[in-house]
Amino acid sequence: MIKHSKIFFTCIALSLVVSTTNAQEVAVTNDIGSWLTAGFEKKLYKGFKLEFEQELRLFKNFTKIDDIISNIEFSYKINKKFSIAAGGRYTYDMDYLNNFQHDLRYNLDFSYQIKLSSVIRLGYRLRYQNEYLNCFRSREIDNLQEIKFRNRIKLEYYHKQANKFYFSAEIFRLHKIFRLPYFSKIRLFIGDKYSFGKHSLDISLGFHHFLKKESPAKLGVLSLKYSFN
Repeated sequence: MIKHSKIFFTCIALSLVVSTTNAQEVAVTNDIGSWLTAGFEKKLYKGFKLEFEQELRLFKNFTKIDDIISNIEFSYKINKKFSIAAGGRYTYDMDYLNNFQHDLRYNLDFSYQIKLSSVIRLGYRLRYQNEYLNCFRSREIDNLQEIKFRNRIKLEYYHKQANKFYFSAEIFRLHKIFRLPYFSKIRLFIGDKYSFGKHSLDISLGFHHFLKKESPAKLGVLSLKYSFN
């Protein structure tokens, strides 16, 4: 009897340990990751430009794939201050529990930029973003839609033509079905875009603060982006 009791309580203890470990894994509040991007830009006709990017995002201290992203965007520069853009994106999205889903989204952008001096630019971008989550599942209840309004301010400093140092701050306002809109995330980036010939390399550090209970609540990002034009 005593032997069986020891086995019983040992099993309970092990179950509690496993449950606690899983709970800690799911409820991660801080993490670091990286965004690795390669793409190209092509100037088309009189202010029109085409961009395509392929991106790999890692999280869990750089050890796990978060997203695999394909992104295409068309933009039009109206004049020296105003521009508009439209883009589409496919995302293969994985989470902390190794679940995956296919997401599709499109965005519409309006941008404004002014010259503060010969080397300093200040820009503002408003982005309307509509994303369909888990869109290839057969059950309608699994298919979700999220609409986000993103406001970004970006300060740029041009140094010796080849380097463009920048700092950006962006806030996300999320609209979901059966829920009041709310501010969901703040994103900050500081970096340097180095251009050499037809190539450019953008290196930056980012910080994401999720304003609602998501996992993780805070995320640091090392971003490397190569582009050819």
